[in-house]
Amino acid sequence: MTRAKLLVTICQIEWSRSLEYASKNTAILSALFLLACLGSVVLLAKELSPMLETMVADMDAPKTLVGIVIAAVVLLPESIAAFKPQEPTVYRPVST
Repeated sequence: MTRAKLLVTICQIEWSRSLEYASKNTAILSALFLLACLGSVVLLAKELSPMLETMVADMDAPKTLVGIVIAAVVLLPESIAAFKPQEPTVYRPVST
């Protein structure tokens, strides 16, 4: 078995071990939290946009800048999470 095939096999085994199905209650609760968080982001954007529109108009900048700033605010938490260090994956040898 080549190194590449061995690595693919190891990754597949690790991935299949990491799969855990959520219970129905967990899925429903997660969906409700997702909707609540999405709603709060939309409300935040609606609250923030009039102030941003005024600032953009005062700077004589294009109105599309408001959308760019709102998108940056919405994506900021996800961007921060992407840069957090993650624990390294440890690969164990596969016995055949």
